[in-house]
Amino acid sequence: MVAEILSSLVAPLRLLVATKIDVSWLRKRLDDGSESNKLRWERVLRCMDDGLALKRRIIESLRPTLLDNVGLVAALRWLVDETVRRAGIACEENYPEIMPEISADARIAIYRAVQECLMNIMKHSKAKSVLLSVTADDDQLNITVRDDGVGIDESRLETPQSQGVLGMRHRIQSLNGDLTVRSLGTNVGTECRFTLPLLRIRSTGTQ
Repeated sequence: MVAEILSSLVAPLRLLVATKIDVSWLRKRLDDGSESNKLRWERVLRCMDDGLALKRRIIESLRPTLLDNVGLVAALRWLVDETVRRAGIACEENYPEIMPEISADARIAIYRAVQECLMNIMKHSKAKSVLLSVTADDDQLNITVRDDGVGIDESRLETPQSQGVLGMRHRIQSLNGDLTVRSLGTNVGTECRFTLPLLRIRSTGTQ
């Protein structure tokens, strides 16, 4: 699904670039040099630049460049560095020596789920340290994100206000996976764990 959305966005992006080139060409030939026309041309081109920037941000948010260029593990390491470590929170990371080849949809789902976990930790947990562990066996991929913060009120996990958790659950369940979020105790921390069946998420070589 992510690949289809990205494909639908690339064509409008190319059209915007082509249109900007044409508008710049027209400006050179039609601008009469007046201050009012100059301001209008600049406003049109600035709006087109804003549109291009927005489109690129949307594409980047759907599939971070790192996922395509260097893979899931490198993208997760970058995410940890740019979030929890930058905020001064220590993080222990564990990854398998050999990462299974998984589909593009699975990579983006895992990345976004881990991202949501880390953002929740930074916003709410008051944690001093975080563990991110990725393991794989013959049947499934397992991801655990654990912190040593204030813990979570489990009674609120399924409420409409918990949109982040609901979003993570939807991503993981769409790949036939399971998500569990539990408090380790007041002022002990929170653990988020999700598992994905390798039979469902393995790359077919076409993504």
